Amino acid sequence: MGSIISNLALCISYLTCSAAGSLCGACLGTNKSDDIAPGPTSGRKRSVFLLLLALTLAFVFQYALAPAIDDNSDLINWVPVAGSHLVDAWNSGCTYDDIEDANIRSDYQEICKGHAGVYRIGFVASLFFAFAALASTVKRTANRISWGPKYMLFLLGCFFSIFIDNDPLFNDVFLNLARIGASLFIVLQNVILIDMAYNWNDAWVINANTAERENGDGAGNKWLAAILGLAVLMFIFSITSVGLMYHYYGGCDINEAFISITLIMIVAITGVQLSGEDGSLLTSAIISAYAAYLAFTSMSKNPDGDCNPFLGENNALGIVIGVGFTLISLTWAGFSLTAEKRLSSSGASITDSLLEHDNENDTTSAAQPTVVGGLVTGDANNDDPESQGVRVDSVPDADYSTHWKLNVVLMLVVCWFSVSLTGWGTVESSGNAANPDTGKVSMWMIIVSQWLTLGIYLW
Repeated sequence: MGSIISNLALCISYLTCSAAGSLCGACLGTNKSDDIAPGPTSGRKRSVFLLLLALTLAFVFQYALAPAIDDNSDLINWVPVAGSHLVDAWNSGCTYDDIEDANIRSDYQEICKGHAGVYRIGFVASLFFAFAALASTVKRTANRISWGPKYMLFLLGCFFSIFIDNDPLFNDVFLNLARIGASLFIVLQNVILIDMAYNWNDAWVINANTAERENGDGAGNKWLAAILGLAVLMFIFSITSVGLMYHYYGGCDINEAFISITLIMIVAITGVQLSGEDGSLLTSAIISAYAAYLAFTSMSKNPDGDCNPFLGENNALGIVIGVGFTLISLTWAGFSLTAEKRLSSSGASITDSLLEHDNENDTTSAAQPTVVGGLVTGDANNDDPESQGVRVDSVPDADYSTHWKLNVVLMLVVCWFSVSLTGWGTVESSGNAANPDTGKVSMWMIIVSQWLTLGIYLW
């Protein structure tokens, strides 16, 4: 009996070590010779994983670490030397001495400190991806190698950022840069959502046609009905959202103008989409839902209490939807071939040439990847020359400039979640805003980004 238990424990230990080794290899990568060509998607999964790690740390800093940095907290008493410096650093720019009500002033300080926690992670992550983009232009394999030290460097940066004052680096400099980056990402996210919607629609149409061929007339109707049903649900969400915005945010001229323009644009993009030969109702439905979300986000930043009935309340719904859009965009941009093509003109030719290269040389392989609706199925590494040890000179006309573009996109994603988690920098409590000018700037930046996004889609 003891021998059986020992062998069982040994097997479990082996499997655990093997799984841990595979996980480390997937996350940290392996160093290959510089002679081996990096694939167009080289390092993409590890970059996305680091960004997800940054998002997790942002939540920890905002809701766990920031409240703990207080004169009376156990954490500060446990750090006798640096404790007082931490309190001063995290309260920098968050004093609000002009507020007479002590309770409101305390609320403002806690919210401001939480925001500063997010900005710390956002600043370090943005700096990381900026240097990664720069390194990718200098060294072609920079996005593939040394991911262990990269993760350590990122975590060390997050740790040392704890000791830096909020002002001016985080609350002023990074916040304003993050707003600009987030506005650019709103437009970029529109491209990603369009790509996702078109491929979703095409994949289900292909399934419908396949079912028709294999099972006879009418067999594919369920797929077409699914497309129509999903589009109808999206439109119901959009129209319901518009109705709710009229109900809760109506009575204010600027809000009614924003809502009316959104409704007109939704009708316009749907009409234009359906009037074309390659119209996609699902695409219009998804973009309409995204436009409704942006309109709601914009009006929720209005610092005027007469125009914003929810001023000072925790906008949990906006945060959840914002993070949801971020994760969807990350998943699609990080693991979809067609997103690479849409985001980079050179990416299309790279991917196509690599896929053709594999098809010509590995036609007998049962593990060849297939592309369905823009997603790679099967062995996703087969289209990557570095996974097969293909040398640079064996891949004709290879251009790996997409690496720096990927890092720039991820830097914009960092800007997006930095402002999404912090209400675009607004500090609100009890129906009041501590920085009304910030709310106005954020409101206009979001709504203008929405107009630009819808205008590009119409064009």
